[in-house]
Amino acid sequence: MRFEFELNCFLTSEDSRLSDIVFKELELISSQDYAVLRDLLSGTRALWYAEGNRIYLVGDERELKNRLSDSDIDTGAVRLVQYSEMLNRREPVLRALYHSALAQLMAKNDFRPSIGRRRRSYYPYFDSKDSIRVTARMSREGFMALIKDGLQFAFDLSPEGRALLWVDVKVFTFIHFESSKLEPGEPIYVFCVNSGSSHAGGATLSEVGSLALHLEDVFPCEVLSEGAFVAESSESGIFSVLPCVSFALEETTPVISKVGHKKVLVPHQWVYTTINTRELRELSIYDVWREIAIRPAPRRYQVMKGLIKLIARDTESLRIPFPDGQELVFSLTPIKFDREMRWLS
Repeated sequence: MRFEFELNCFLTSEDSRLSDIVFKELELISSQDYAVLRDLLSGTRALWYAEGNRIYLVGDERELKNRLSDSDIDTGAVRLVQYSEMLNRREPVLRALYHSALAQLMAKNDFRPSIGRRRRSYYPYFDSKDSIRVTARMSREGFMALIKDGLQFAFDLSPEGRALLWVDVKVFTFIHFESSKLEPGEPIYVFCVNSGSSHAGGATLSEVGSLALHLEDVFPCEVLSEGAFVAESSESGIFSVLPCVSFALEETTPVISKVGHKKVLVPHQWVYTTINTRELRELSIYDVWREIAIRPAPRRYQVMKGLIKLIARDTESLRIPFPDGQELVFSLTPIKFDREMRWLS
């Protein structure tokens, strides 16, 4: 008997190689704390990763140099780095730059990263798009469950610069409990459906519980797009107000955003957390969850192709943009191989 196996792996096209991308190294006169650099260089167009007293980047280094100079951080020379050097000596940095480019592509298509440190899996923030269902909802007494189909990525590199992209489906499960019994430090996700409206200007409360509200310090929900953590209700400092919230009407939860460590009060009705399979059983929704999370291979592959369609420009390729007009192009024709299977007596 002969069986054909389709793998969820895709190769860069013949004319698209990591070795064609221009990598640079920016010298720092002295080593800097990565957290400090992250805050200073947040939002730059260049992709970068710091290691010791070096910043490795793809893109224009002048924006980085200007921002560092404004903070009295001296920089030195800039040099081009060959792909072979990045692969052999800086492979973790090379992968970080790749994942940064992927993260930008996913964000552009409204996919949000997992709250974990390894940002290699993403879920669609929206409910549906292009007639593809991406969210299953379950309401039970005391809680609401959102089960979202997402994607996870991994890739292999070669000395020649070809990249092999591995893609699989990952199910994200989010639970909103009506009672606000979340522990401080617990990771949470915020699903805000009416961020376009603004009620902050009409809020009259100057304090909610023991947390002061700073009504002038408002910002959109995007600050929470990569997740947050429940804050201590007694924590000191100013907690900002989302512009789409009227705190006079809504119960709130104090959180600290993962990115930028912003202190925010959000409506409790928007707060979701994740749970394990044991807790799914305790909520009596494990059997329904399992049908979605553990699909047969053909259906799983169809879901993966549908999600890729949402981030790909066309049906033939997945293009991951890099700064300065550079890109990686993966052929969306799966790698196939035939395997002969013989039954041994």
